[in-house]
Amino acid sequence: MTRKAKIRLLRPHALQVEVLQHPARFKVLACGRRFGKTETGKIAAVETAARGGVAWYIARNYGQSVEVWDSFKATLHGIARKKEVDRLLTLPGGGEIRVRSANDPDALRGSGLDLAILDEAAHMPAEVWQAAIRPA
Repeated sequence: MTRKAKIRLLRPHALQVEVLQHPARFKVLACGRRFGKTETGKIAAVETAARGGVAWYIARNYGQSVEVWDSFKATLHGIARKKEVDRLLTLPGGGEIRVRSANDPDALRGSGLDLAILDEAAHMPAEVWQAAIRPA
């Protein structure tokens, strides 16, 4: 007997749903602690990858990226193939989620993306957005 694995995301609250469904190309969240910004970003990334897209979750530093990576692995355990060294999860339909850090903006250049989440963007060098992510 085969059991199907399930994606384990938190159920978004009403304001998170509003953000996720808003048609704007660029979204900036200025919310207090405990709003669920990280979880909102995770939901958006999983939805993008589930449709076959490429999503990057960019944390402001390596330590934060490890926490988010561990969370994505738990969420997609048994569903996605993982490449630990690249912090890359590939879903069955070919969509991808990659967790990166903003420590080296040059390392973020060159890829075509369907979604980029910059967590704590105000604490990242401006070139992360301007020179690396925006052109992607």
